[in-house]
Amino acid sequence: MKITLIAAMDDNLGIGRDGKLPWHNKYDLQHFKDYTKYGICVMGSNTWDSLPVKPLPFRTNCVVSKDIYADKHDNSDRVFSSISDCVNYWKNITNELIIIGGASIYKQFLPYATHMVLTHINGDYNCDTFFPEFDASEWFAYEWKDIENGKIHYMERT
Repeated sequence: MKITLIAAMDDNLGIGRDGKLPWHNKYDLQHFKDYTKYGICVMGSNTWDSLPVKPLPFRTNCVVSKDIYADKHDNSDRVFSSISDCVNYWKNITNELIIIGGASIYKQFLPYATHMVLTHINGDYNCDTFFPEFDASEWFAYEWKDIENGKIHYMERT
């Protein structure tokens, strides 16, 4: 099964500030929408809470949370208590899980990840939340696209 981490980050691997995206990049937002549409999106509770629209339309919304019975997850399609429970549930059902954040979920899924789709947004946005550091030598960038104020990198684990 393909496990893809998708994220946008600034020059310092920053992915958020005060529970929100610290930039508005219409090209990256459209790319995220196009890439995740009809996919199985996995996120943590904080990311779920930050969504402007719940659930994300035309996607299967999965939340990984220590509190799987929380009412706030009622509109999600599935809630899992651990990364391994999530992976085990989906491994024979789908060919790709798309991990959409946040920082803790990215860090926990990084050892399982086979692919990453990372948008680099040029600049320092004074973030308080960061994508986990990773060993770039373990990843092969097989495609990239230039967008306004950044670049989207498609990567596969070597």
